[in-house]
Amino acid sequence: MRYLIHPVRTPVADARLGLLLAFIAGGINAGGALAIGRYTSHMTGFLSTLADEVTVGRAEIAWIAFLALASFLSGTITASLLVNYSRQTRPHHQWALPLFLEGLLITAFGVYGTCLPESLQYPTMGMMLLCGIMGLQNATITKVAVSPIRTTHVTGMMTDFGIELGRWLFKVVWPRVRTHTGNEPLPEPNLPKICTLGGLIGSFFVGGLVGAFGFSFAGLGFAFPFAAILLALTVPVLRNPS
Repeated sequence: MRYLIHPVRTPVADARLGLLLAFIAGGINAGGALAIGRYTSHMTGFLSTLADEVTVGRAEIAWIAFLALASFLSGTITASLLVNYSRQTRPHHQWALPLFLEGLLITAFGVYGTCLPESLQYPTMGMMLLCGIMGLQNATITKVAVSPIRTTHVTGMMTDFGIELGRWLFKVVWPRVRTHTGNEPLPEPNLPKICTLGGLIGSFFVGGLVGAFGFSFAGLGFAFPFAAILLALTVPVLRNPS
């Protein structure tokens, strides 16, 4: 599994790491819905909520939405800082370090919901933690992958997936309905990108299913298996001083 976070990237490694992280993001997103009643990967919704609540003057809900956005942004900033720090000190660790931190934060979420049950009376703290995790992961995979990959932003994935499918359909259908084409060449669909995007969307969905069932039956302690995946991936790399 170490090749998934090797500093020298390949499209295959990027895609497989993206699939793994999309699965984890889907699962944790389901856990967030169970714990706090919100899907914490959806910053568009939080920004819309902030605008709506400021307009109607509900300061408390507006403040919660602002904290969610600030937490996601803090996660992205943290990922950038950790990657750039590692590049200057230990380049071999540049992708392992933020993903290791994500594993620790998911562990903290599990502790938050199982060992401190009274904390669930204060769901804003759990929301901030989950939004930070989402931002950290999304920024890390964005910096890792040679071609942009988002593992928590299904809207963007669906948009790109639809664009590529449209290109493929146009190239297939257009020559059959028109015997003469224009001066412009027909669009070339990016079939590897279609496969990658379809896999990311499917992986997020499967992760959501696993998370929904797991968190429903086992409680928020079901976060620990997701954390274990990331820790098993990153700890061996971080223990290597080279």
